Amino acid sequence: MHARPPARPRARAAPTRRQPTPPRASYTTHTGLDYVVRPAAGAPEFDCVAALRADAYYEGRPGGGGRFQASYVKQFREQEARSLASRTAGAPPECATLAAVAVDGAVLGALDVRPPASAGGAHPVGVPKVGRGERPRGDNAVRSADRANQPSTPPVQSDPAGAAVLNVAVSPAARRAGVGAALMRAAARHARAEWSAATLYATVASTNAPARALYARCGYAEAGEAAPGVGGGELGREILLRADARVSAESEETGTSDCAVAA
Repeated sequence: MHARPPARPRARAAPTRRQPTPPRASYTTHTGLDYVVRPAAGAPEFDCVAALRADAYYEGRPGGGGRFQASYVKQFREQEARSLASRTAGAPPECATLAAVAVDGAVLGALDVRPPASAGGAHPVGVPKVGRGERPRGDNAVRSADRANQPSTPPVQSDPAGAAVLNVAVSPAARRAGVGAALMRAAARHARAEWSAATLYATVASTNAPARALYARCGYAEAGEAAPGVGGGELGREILLRADARVSAESEETGTSDCAVAA
């Protein structure tokens, strides 16, 4: 009788690494609506964010889109949904899209955060970048009438650790409930945790009082005139805002002003 060869030990499968849970924060509005703020993910959520932005974009246009508005909104929504899937991919991504999502899956609001140049990507549009031979853009460049008597601010220098916040939109049903401020604080926390951002920048129309109030509550201060082509508003009427990322992340939940499109 032949002896059996010793059994070979089975190779153990490598342990599966769990993906980190996306950062999120839970909130309840004064009307009792529960929601979380987290990175948007997947085609359905991107489509919801795109729909929100399309509606907000044409809401803020004089005369809307006229008789072709429905077609324009549909085209905007489809293009933005495809673009979001592309912009949020990569390491680092072109941007992170944070969404306020209710328990039933409805998207109440959203914004984009562009990573700073120090994270390894391109210098983000919306963050000051002074090239060789250029002068820093300071408060003396601001031509807005309502800025005439404001105290001057120091010139804006290049900021490789600055992240940009943009495309802020809150649905009409969720406005004046603190959703916009919750998104802004989440953007600051995300930029600090993911990319070690030290500063946040945004642009806002000088005539958009609700948006300016929202940014002020979240620690932003005026830093001059936005560079040409940034913000998409009337030339000479887009204001550059700047905030310390830590201060903005810890800003208090006060006030209720939200806006359709803040930047």
